[in-house]
Amino acid sequence: MKTTLPPLPCAALSVLISMLFLLPAAPAAPLATNDTCTSAIEVPGSGPFPYWTPVMNVTNATTVGDPVVSLDCATNMTRSVWFKFRPTTAGLYGFSFGTDTLSTIQDTVMAIYTSAGDCAGPFVVYDCINDPGPLQAAITTNLSANTTYWIVGWVAEAVELTPASSDLQLRVTQPVPPASDLCSGATVIPPAGPFPHLTATNDITLAGVLGDPGDRSCATNVFVRSVWYRFTPSTSGIYSFATFGNPGSTVFETARVLYRSSAECNGTLTVVRCVTNNAVLTSNLVANTTYFLLVWDKSPELIPGETSLQLRVGLLVPPTVTTLAHSNLISTGVTFRAQINQNGAVGRYWFEYGPSTNPYSAITPAFVLGAGITNTFVNVTVNGLTAGTLYHFRAIATNSLGKTFGADQTCQWSATQPTLAPPTHEPNGDFRFHFDANPGQRYVVQATTNLTHWVDLGSATEPTPGTFQYLEAASARKPHQFYRLRLP
Repeated sequence: MKTTLPPLPCAALSVLISMLFLLPAAPAAPLATNDTCTSAIEVPGSGPFPYWTPVMNVTNATTVGDPVVSLDCATNMTRSVWFKFRPTTAGLYGFSFGTDTLSTIQDTVMAIYTSAGDCAGPFVVYDCINDPGPLQAAITTNLSANTTYWIVGWVAEAVELTPASSDLQLRVTQPVPPASDLCSGATVIPPAGPFPHLTATNDITLAGVLGDPGDRSCATNVFVRSVWYRFTPSTSGIYSFATFGNPGSTVFETARVLYRSSAECNGTLTVVRCVTNNAVLTSNLVANTTYFLLVWDKSPELIPGETSLQLRVGLLVPPTVTTLAHSNLISTGVTFRAQINQNGAVGRYWFEYGPSTNPYSAITPAFVLGAGITNTFVNVTVNGLTAGTLYHFRAIATNSLGKTFGADQTCQWSATQPTLAPPTHEPNGDFRFHFDANPGQRYVVQATTNLTHWVDLGSATEPTPGTFQYLEAASARKPHQFYRLRLP
């Protein structure tokens, strides 16, 4: 069933020139001003660390005046930028163009130089990195106090820059052993959250394994760079622990072992659960019981730029479900919408609907929803409805912790003629008309110049529930035209 409403007349337009309007673009990163040694960006010698330089767009950078890089490190690089660093204290420092920065170039080369004559040279290679494949460069090395070092970054050979992949930022760190390297300094997870809880980020460059328990369960072959977390949940439940995918994590893969101890760090640690890949560790924990989580970096060798570790802790509960207002209502179908949070556990969702809620007479197919911890908007379109019938509907979602029912919503297709508001001619020549009608319903706009041959222009939009509008650009306008609405 469908209905076509009478035409809406429009005064003739005499606009001959259409104006082109561009949306304001996001501010671009500044073009590289540190293209040469003399314009090098200076990193403060005493930090504070970690220190991030400004983000530089290297599109217009050159290699003029660049020092020689050893052939076993890299050749044929393009677009270099320079940084200058004179540390006030000797020690281990890290330099990264990697995922711990806002760099968008996926393949870079880095070299560190010393020079007896500053920019006049001669430049001597102190360290250099060019990992095989499209990798972002990073170096961790020991530096002397009060010695000037020059850090040069290049775009690797054959990389084609785009507006979305032409930025470079340098991150400088001065790694220190993390306090959580020992059980006694374990990072404390708040007993009551709120969850999900993200811990502070640890730099595990200088983390060791001193004091690690002998019982590592499934992590028997992992013995490098570990940090500790302590958790005494105030509520019993299933909790999740993840290191991968967190905004503060750059460590590629970890092993995690959850322990229980009756005497804190001085007692015997008993393994509760263990995982050795990026899977989320989940376990049913008892309220007011102390647990320790030990996390190891699985890389046998230190990977510069991939030493930041952040833990995400979640409390798994049944899904959170909000049934949203319907959309795209036509005489024989509708799109049901909902907002669902799976709260960290994989599950399914579907809608039930019908003329009554006691019971709902039909259900949609079920769809899988991953183990996310953020709100996800979902929709399902159904057909076979009867025009003019009031339908109830609600969303349902499940996970391993249970089932949640969203609140009931209703929809009913209507052939009632919309209420038209006065149309407007925009200053740029566009034509806009408004009307009030049945919320969530689809209204197709048709146009003609002769009241005989009608053409579909598209659907009206609904900025607010029950208020619709249609905008026709000046460039598409005819000298004169009539409009009407079709209700599919």
